[in-house]
Amino acid sequence: MIKFEEHDGMLFEMLEEPTPLTPDAEMPCLVRLIQDNSPMGKLNKDLHAKVLTPKICTEVIDVNDLSDYNRGSVRCDGFMSCLYYYYELIGTFVEEGSDKWALYQMMLGKWVVHEKAYPCHIHANMITWSNAETPPMFTMQTPETWLSENFLHSGWQIYTEPKPTFKVGDWVKYDIDTYLQVTEASGVERTWCKTLSGIAVYPYTSCLSKLSPYDVVTHIGCLSGTIRYCLFFDNDGEKHDAIKIFNSNGKSIAIIQLEALDKQTRELVESLLKAQERGDIK
Repeated sequence: MIKFEEHDGMLFEMLEEPTPLTPDAEMPCLVRLIQDNSPMGKLNKDLHAKVLTPKICTEVIDVNDLSDYNRGSVRCDGFMSCLYYYYELIGTFVEEGSDKWALYQMMLGKWVVHEKAYPCHIHANMITWSNAETPPMFTMQTPETWLSENFLHSGWQIYTEPKPTFKVGDWVKYDIDTYLQVTEASGVERTWCKTLSGIAVYPYTSCLSKLSPYDVVTHIGCLSGTIRYCLFFDNDGEKHDAIKIFNSNGKSIAIIQLEALDKQTRELVESLLKAQERGDIK
């Protein structure tokens, strides 16, 4: 079973069994004074009972450098310590962004991702990969198999779900002149919307751009343009809710009472007016 430990903000993969520390060991590494039943282990237990905790070793002084008084000593936790053969190696350093680092993050319950791979995490002791397609595709591997078969040894990052680009009720433009209203918070790939006539569509999110409800071009009968709320006073002086229609030059070309619109058009117009009243993207 793969085991990791953090020490002073550094991550180490723990060895199944300690091995002797040697001058050619890769640094940094995690070490401890030998604690077995050998004469050295028994001596360490007797003389160093209070310092048997793991230490981060960053250097073994060259044993062949006769000019150095400390030759053969080790630097642990920033301090010079006793001779290297007093110690045993118990953990190897894990670099941030490596595949082993990614595995540790997954063991903590996080998702990880690589620019050349789908996001993955651990579920029920199995590593699950998921693509961004609908419906999603899943593949599962044990952590050990994932490490042995994975060829992406660096470049891993913590995966964070992208925030929806558009929220429910937003008005968007698709391509050049198609106006849509978002009906479900946008996904990474696609977004559920409806057209001005109420038809459900599912365009690519990357093809949509957020739009102010003041700029949505609507078609009412033979007229088309953007709309604004206004009051209309009839011949008897009674006021009515109405809209002004403006052409592409910003000129008012008509005033229409809301009660004169058919049900579908009125629902569209009122949703635009409510969005304008809320101040959505002025």
